Amino acid sequence: MYIASNTALRKLLAVVGLLLAQWSVMGTTSAVAQRQYTKEKPLLIGCQWDFPPYEFNANNGQPAGYDVDLLDLILNELDIPHEYTSMGKHKLFEAYDQGKVDLIVSPVPKKYKVGSYSSRHVISYYRVQAAARSAARPIKSWKDLKADSDCVVLENCYGITNDFLVQRVPGLDIQYESPREALAGVSNGSYQYFIWGEEPLRRKIKELGLDNLVLYEVEMPEMETHVIGRDQQLIEDIDNQYTRLEQSGDIEELYNLWFHPEKVKNRLSPYAIMGLLIALLAVIVVVYLLNRLTWIRTRRSTAESENLKNIMQEALKMGNYFVVQFDVRNDHLTNVQGKLLPEEGLTLEEFIKQLAPEEQEAFRKSTSELLQGKNTSHPLRLLWNRGTDEHPDWRHMRGNAIVERDEDGRPRYTVNAVKDMTDEVVHRYADDRLAQHFHMMFESSLVAMSFYDKDGMLIDSNKKMRELCGINEGNMEFFSESNMFDIPLLASDYSRNNRETFHVCQHMLYPEINIDKYIEFRVRPIFDDNDALIHYTVTARDLTDERTMYLHQVENEHSLQKTNKDIERYESQLRYLLEKSDTYVWTFDLATRDIRFSRSLSNIEYSQNRQDYIQWMVEDEREDAERNLRETMMNGKNFHAIHHFTHTPFTPHPCWFALIGIPTFNEKGAMTGYFGIARNVTELMEIQEKLKQETTRADESGKLKSVFLANMTHEIRTPLNAIVGFADVLQMVDQPEERREFIRIIRNNCDMLLRLINDIIEASNMNQGPLSIELADVDFAQVFTDICQTLAQRVQEPGVEFIVDNPYSSFRTRLDKGRMQQVITNFTTNAVKYTRQGHIKVGYRYENGGIYMYCEDTGAGIPKEKQASVFERFVKLNDYVQGTGLGLSICKSIADRCNGKIGVESEGEGHGSTFWIWIPCERME
Repeated sequence: MYIASNTALRKLLAVVGLLLAQWSVMGTTSAVAQRQYTKEKPLLIGCQWDFPPYEFNANNGQPAGYDVDLLDLILNELDIPHEYTSMGKHKLFEAYDQGKVDLIVSPVPKKYKVGSYSSRHVISYYRVQAAARSAARPIKSWKDLKADSDCVVLENCYGITNDFLVQRVPGLDIQYESPREALAGVSNGSYQYFIWGEEPLRRKIKELGLDNLVLYEVEMPEMETHVIGRDQQLIEDIDNQYTRLEQSGDIEELYNLWFHPEKVKNRLSPYAIMGLLIALLAVIVVVYLLNRLTWIRTRRSTAESENLKNIMQEALKMGNYFVVQFDVRNDHLTNVQGKLLPEEGLTLEEFIKQLAPEEQEAFRKSTSELLQGKNTSHPLRLLWNRGTDEHPDWRHMRGNAIVERDEDGRPRYTVNAVKDMTDEVVHRYADDRLAQHFHMMFESSLVAMSFYDKDGMLIDSNKKMRELCGINEGNMEFFSESNMFDIPLLASDYSRNNRETFHVCQHMLYPEINIDKYIEFRVRPIFDDNDALIHYTVTARDLTDERTMYLHQVENEHSLQKTNKDIERYESQLRYLLEKSDTYVWTFDLATRDIRFSRSLSNIEYSQNRQDYIQWMVEDEREDAERNLRETMMNGKNFHAIHHFTHTPFTPHPCWFALIGIPTFNEKGAMTGYFGIARNVTELMEIQEKLKQETTRADESGKLKSVFLANMTHEIRTPLNAIVGFADVLQMVDQPEERREFIRIIRNNCDMLLRLINDIIEASNMNQGPLSIELADVDFAQVFTDICQTLAQRVQEPGVEFIVDNPYSSFRTRLDKGRMQQVITNFTTNAVKYTRQGHIKVGYRYENGGIYMYCEDTGAGIPKEKQASVFERFVKLNDYVQGTGLGLSICKSIADRCNGKIGVESEGEGHGSTFWIWIPCERME
């Protein structure tokens, strides 16, 4: 891979120069020789496999490019054995971080400045451009990119380009693809722009023959690439050797060879020509040996190709890829890899009919263009029904399609490689929805809020907090770099070891950013399930205006005290009474129709017109209140009413106020308005409502308990009578079969009595306090199997089949297995009571971060209007079926205690029912 255009004369001069400089570089040569790079353990250099012309894999599979030739030139001169390994860009950075490679050539971001060394010399300059279709909207710089409409594709997310765009164009839709797939997507309109290096872009576009693409400048900083490694002495040796090669002109010729081949001239001297003739004779001798070796290598290549085929098939299988081949002549699609299609295959039209209706015409058109040669390939983004019309199974497929042509250039096959991305799409959509919902709540919160990490550094703040603290683009860096524990508000009062919520009012003074406010804020440490600190939440409220108002009020009060101490005392007493009784003084001006509220006779705290006052009320009361006010004031009567408000200037939440008022008159006896008091009676109204609810609840509870006691008398007497009766008869029975039958009946009634007593004890414990939950690490798959083996013995109806749905061979988690057994047992016991034909099916599965257990039966079913009450205490839908009516209420208490959910699904009587419970838990590997 060394350059062939270097002249013999120049080489001779360079060698002479190196010999003359040998004495000056003896120390460097000695340092190189001391390093332990040998043929058995060479210096390992990482390079990218698709970044022409800097680094790429040549047709022979070996690394090539300007960076490779340059390092070969330098390391060969230093006599250092070395090898190359090719990989993707993100894998290259990971390999370097993990110490799997010794050297890379890359721009020098901050992350590699610590613990690594980079060459002083700039190996090359890396300019960034954007590729787009010629018909697309042209751009002049990155500022023209639109976050709400443009889709930009990058090679990966581990680059300076990605960081630059994320910081400067927030919310921009950025996708990550390989260069080949990215350019193909831009060419067919899937993406708007592909941003990459200028030289790699030009060469890749030419290689793929995409003549409908143009390049645009994006005005990003030009990056310098350096050699990066952890061996400082090696980097210095590379710099010294680079200097000598630069002086000899070898670097310039190598650069021209890769980037400006038109500048390379053939200036071979006669000595070089003679050397070439000698080399030609040697080549003739070698040709025979190569021909012999070719036959041997051919056999070896055949075996390697077969192995490679097996490896690729295994990789497709592990990556959940499907490969489908379309035979154009026979109009037939068949599986090549995986079982996406039926065994007999499909026609193209049958395949298209299984696509989503809105995608069928687009797929038909893209396939036609592919067969006509308008495109060499096209990406596949399909919503495909893998099931039937009656039972659809829609799957999100992503991949690419290419066409294979025969020797006449006509299309013979299309090969479609797709991956089932349904789970990823569903999870990504759910994650995006959750993130958007959280961010919207966070930003729109009426409370100023910030998040800090466990070290006290700012993570994020909402709009209210930014307004409160005056955070903008100019001073954002100040707040981002300030530690929470170092700011004056907390430095002397709050320690890092404090685990309690901290509440304080402080003077927030930052003259350097023009902030002078009085803030009431609360700091709360947040811990994970293991009681480890994860971050802090800070909520704040600006008290500056309130403080200013308070200071003014104090000044006014001092002034009034000097002039009229008696009036001040009366007003103080009145204000005290009004505040303690949550009462306001109100006046109504008949001329202006303004209503004024205050807690003194001299200061008006709030003023509003009558129409706005009516709008504060709940909608159902507005019309009656308006009519009552009008009639009262027209007749000059005393005013008395209780109004229900959605909010007031004093209470932002719903409240009740009792208003009493009398008309006021001027000196001529004409009515001028009303004067009265308004008292907040919300607590009184709520107490009255609670009293009504508790009275109703007590009445219902008494009725239910009476019914329960009546049921219990009957339920307990039934098994006791059976036990006593059959026990008395047992001693008179001689036949073994009859004795066994009597013993079985006695045991069944004992079990029934035991379950009744257990339910009563459990209900009694629920009255004493919440049910206890004892978590433990269990293999729930085994626990569930054991439970079902016991429950199967309770299903004794000949026409009822007991079905167990255990989808996992092992399911390690942490929960209370006893409570879970209690829930499944109660579900199954109820199903046995009400099912005479069909089946009873119990099962579970892991979904939404918890375990979902259910019991499905084909029994009597539950009417829609009674489904909401089946989990209440003492409720029995059929008084002729044995039971206390406590089992399902105990199950609901278990679900509530575990922060879970419980429910029932039934289409009505005669349609069976499904009882289910969901308990949050974490599946352990």
